[in-house]
Amino acid sequence: MRALAVTCQIPSRGAAAVPSCSARPRLAPLPAHRQHRHERQHRWRTQAATVDQASTSAAPAATQEQDEELALLQGVVAGTELEGAVLTLAYDAQRDGWSAEAFHSGVDGRGPALMVALTAGGALVGGYNPIGWTGQGGDSASEGAFLFFLDEGSAAPVKLPKVGGPDQAILRDQPGHGIWFADALVVPLAPGKERAVRSKLGAFYARKPSTARHLYAEGAPVKGGARGTELASLHVWVAAA
Repeated sequence: MRALAVTCQIPSRGAAAVPSCSARPRLAPLPAHRQHRHERQHRWRTQAATVDQASTSAAPAATQEQDEELALLQGVVAGTELEGAVLTLAYDAQRDGWSAEAFHSGVDGRGPALMVALTAGGALVGGYNPIGWTGQGGDSASEGAFLFFLDEGSAAPVKLPKVGGPDQAILRDQPGHGIWFADALVVPLAPGKERAVRSKLGAFYARKPSTARHLYAEGAPVKGGARGTELASLHVWVAAA
């Protein structure tokens, strides 16, 4: 599979964004129950950060999923170390492989990172790691880490802060392990269960405003009250060098 090079300029607070990507036309009208969501996504795209492909003239255009994602990032990174930075797609599971080794190869040592994932059921979730991954083992403490989600009825992504103090914000940062925002958002990237994800909110990251104890609606309950499902896509964005 040909590598995909995508960068985006996230404007500083108060700066005007210049959209450079557009949505693909749909071949058939959306069902009525999805029309409002489509209109919201269109508004995000019109406010999207600039997509800079000047460094690779042969690079393919951003996909519709990435287009929507770039628009979402403006609000999510506001107030973080990534606000105003040029972001680059350090890890794309579809492009680089659904494995812990591929994940660490793409993100280790690259500083603050934003994970964005789409579940098989269509829920958009993610997390911000202000320390970044290193692959050198151990757990990381941070009060600046947070999770976020976008529900069907949400007008914009909602952030869920770290609770219970800074300890254990990020766990198992070592080769052979994937993404562990404590037990609140876990993507182990384990062999045979590469796309598996589970979530249990409350102990380390705040619950949703609805008091739900997981980030997404679908998925059967599993041991410990967590909910498990699978991912359709997984991206990690970092500041370009």
